[in-house]
Amino acid sequence: MEHNVGVWIDCHKAVIVRLTDVGHEIRSVIANEETDVNDGGTNSEDLLKYNSASHLNAYYERIVSALHGAESVLILGPGEEKVELSVRLPGNTLGEHIAGIVTAPEMSDDQVAAKVCRHFQ
Repeated sequence: MEHNVGVWIDCHKAVIVRLTDVGHEIRSVIANEETDVNDGGTNSEDLLKYNSASHLNAYYERIVSALHGAESVLILGPGEEKVELSVRLPGNTLGEHIAGIVTAPEMSDDQVAAKVCRHFQ
């Protein structure tokens, strides 16, 4: 079977649905927006921005890693995160495998799986 994958993403979590010969697998990747560095309560705005960017980059890296081996990727989500993810895929050789970028509201994991299954039928 072709490795079709769908990912629903927002700023808090990503739901990754990988279609298999016997159905589908669902995996979640949670964004960690906590800051790791605390300079005794004297964090500058620049340090906080750096920490946020660092966590955001790590979030996208975990998602891209979970998409490894996909031959076709459908990206869903309500906001700009879906576009940001699509921009990051070409550097990981997945960019040419994007099957679509679709605006989709918040959904349960099962709703995401159903939408991905319907798309690739």
